[in-house]
Amino acid sequence: MGPDSVPAALVAGLADLPTVNAAIGVLAVYGMIGVDPVGGAISVHRLVQAVTRGSGRAVRDEREFATRW
Repeated sequence: MGPDSVPAALVAGLADLPTVNAAIGVLAVYGMIGVDPVGGAISVHRLVQAVTRGSGRAVRDEREFATRW
């Protein structure tokens, strides 16, 4: 499964339904995700993917830097 076809059911268990729907709505309004109106699948914007993937690397780099000193 890639970031272009995340089933809505997968994120439904993250919080109560109104909270999940509100979060999906806000992210969609800002263009950070897209929602397929037919199947409900969620796609994540490429820039959001890049930032998300890079942020983990940045945290690891900061931890490594901090342990050196």
